[in-house]
Amino acid sequence: MLDTDGTCGVTDRRTPTGPPPPPDGGDQHTWELVTVPGRLGLETVDILRLGGGVGPVLHNLTGDTVGFLVAAGTGARWNLLGSVCVPLHGWSRRLAAVPPLPGASWLVPPDAAQGESTDSGRLRHALATAARTLAAVHALGAPGRPD
Repeated sequence: MLDTDGTCGVTDRRTPTGPPPPPDGGDQHTWELVTVPGRLGLETVDILRLGGGVGPVLHNLTGDTVGFLVAAGTGARWNLLGSVCVPLHGWSRRLAAVPPLPGASWLVPPDAAQGESTDSGRLRHALATAARTLAAVHALGAPGRPD
């Protein structure tokens, strides 16, 4: 999972935490991060790219988690099973070359994204489409793999 707090990552969807707020006590953030399992995330990126709506996307170095930058406030209404939405406190786009989380790398860097962030409604729809696609592939059996 993407390390969102500098330790082992987020595990409780009811009380997500992110990096600490800036030292000045301000709690203003522009983005939040929706994380999903790697294969689902990669399929979702492809769907969003085809639709022209993918914002910056992170992945962890082991490839098992993909994170989509979304607008602040998304987490207050995000309840999609299998995903987590956490704030990115104190991260600035002027540091865009450096991913906002340790152990992460850009899959879609900000300068190659089709927007400043991924629209949460489009992301939810793309995740559902990707999940159906992966379920169909699984039901048919992956080519070249014994069942």
